[in-house]
Amino acid sequence: MVQASKTVETGGVRAARVAAVLLLASLTTGCRTQAIARSGGLRGGGPDAGTVSTFEIVPSDGQLDLLFVIDDSGAAAAQQKLAAQIPALMQVLQSLPGGLPDLHVGVVSTDLGAGPDAPAGCTAAGDAGQFQIAPRGSCAATTLPAGTGFISNTYGAANFTGPIENAVQCILPLGTGGCGFAQPLAAAARALGADGARPPQLNLGFLRENAALAIVILSAVDDCSTASGADLFKTDPAAPGLSDPMGPLTHYRCNRSGHLCAVDGMMLSAPPLGPAPGGPDDKGTEQLVYCVSNEQPNGPLRPVADIAAGIRKLKPRPDDQIAVAAIVAPAAPYGVRWTAAGPANPPDPDELWPSVMLSCGAVGDPALNPSALDWSTDGTAGEPAVRIAQFLQAFQRRQFASICDPRYTSISSAVAAQVADVARGVTCSPAPIPDDASGQPPCSVVARYLDTQNLPAQTTIANCALTGDQMPCWTAGPAAASSCLSGTRPFYVEAPREVADQPGLIYDVTCPICDTNTTVAGCP
Repeated sequence: MVQASKTVETGGVRAARVAAVLLLASLTTGCRTQAIARSGGLRGGGPDAGTVSTFEIVPSDGQLDLLFVIDDSGAAAAQQKLAAQIPALMQVLQSLPGGLPDLHVGVVSTDLGAGPDAPAGCTAAGDAGQFQIAPRGSCAATTLPAGTGFISNTYGAANFTGPIENAVQCILPLGTGGCGFAQPLAAAARALGADGARPPQLNLGFLRENAALAIVILSAVDDCSTASGADLFKTDPAAPGLSDPMGPLTHYRCNRSGHLCAVDGMMLSAPPLGPAPGGPDDKGTEQLVYCVSNEQPNGPLRPVADIAAGIRKLKPRPDDQIAVAAIVAPAAPYGVRWTAAGPANPPDPDELWPSVMLSCGAVGDPALNPSALDWSTDGTAGEPAVRIAQFLQAFQRRQFASICDPRYTSISSAVAAQVADVARGVTCSPAPIPDDASGQPPCSVVARYLDTQNLPAQTTIANCALTGDQMPCWTAGPAAASSCLSGTRPFYVEAPREVADQPGLIYDVTCPICDTNTTVAGCP
């Protein structure tokens, strides 16, 4: 029973010819934004601290692949709240300078099954990472053509009718009929082919080489992505409940296999199986601290680091091209409680079984950790998402939000801003950069590429603030104005498609960095 870059070196030749090409291209109406990839270099000779930071701006195709990973083992109210925020997300993307990006949207469930010995409520393989396309709830039709696996809007050519938000909202609320052993991280990797195997047939064509990738995870429980050949879901009928070395066949097996925690300052170990602690004031609970993912290579669950590494390998510049967000319960507080098994264990219904307490939920719920400070009023609740929170840390662009938030309005705004950043090609400076007297960063940007005779060429790109936004031009936002880390600044270049399509195009950016001993505008 389940509970629960190519870089082109130039000698500075052909500059006049390239300038003419750029001037001609700047009169066109098509717009594509470029992404910046850090080269990681610092060299002497600049103002302020005597050093400068160098970037490489690498062209992108102005594409965005957006993946929703939805826990279909529960969290029905959370699914509806997220679906209600889809119009706001799409409005942010539609308000970008070039309008709605060349966009793919896919929805995958967390149901990867429970193997050949799957318990009731689960199948062997579940949805196997295949995109979900069936209409849900009151929606009668997605308007997607037969045989289509995902929503596509490629430069205005859509495979759906009506507003795009309607198509997404029709699919996203997957319901609660999925396997109780949710595997959101492995499901994302499987859907994208980031686990080393070919993606499901219906998913082919979703992931594009030069597109930015955004992943949004919604789950009421922590990740239970099993390792190949793991026996986590097997149980011995002759030794049910606590008699089984892995304990009762509940989601607590995922917690015991996937988490390491400290109890009373002791060394990290798996959450306890039982029996419940004694004492008249104990109330059958135990509080654990410093919980982390169990990353042992041969454990029942796949190491989070391996899954994150596989997804990062999908892109040549993952820090610039990938954004991840998770709407889950906080990873702390983390408590375990023991309650009578009841009908789940007919041989001994009074046997005390362990479960992880909710780290957010409704006030008065006996399963809610008494130390929880995150409450809901709509029935939404969640268990500590230790592994999912650790997964987020592998990405520079990341957003965490509580599944118990009342309406997800603030969540939607933060996620939308981050998704818009990767869609637009915004990236972050590798170091804090000061402003000059005019309030602009004193950076220089040079375009380098091959001309029509395949010879190296270069020209200077101006700051949009100085050209009245006449393309091509570059912009640097204020520090902390986007998903950039504290103190660093978002950079992007607006350029017509004709410029972006020049072979071997690279933009070289040079900026002074902040002097930590001097207070300068634009510096932390």
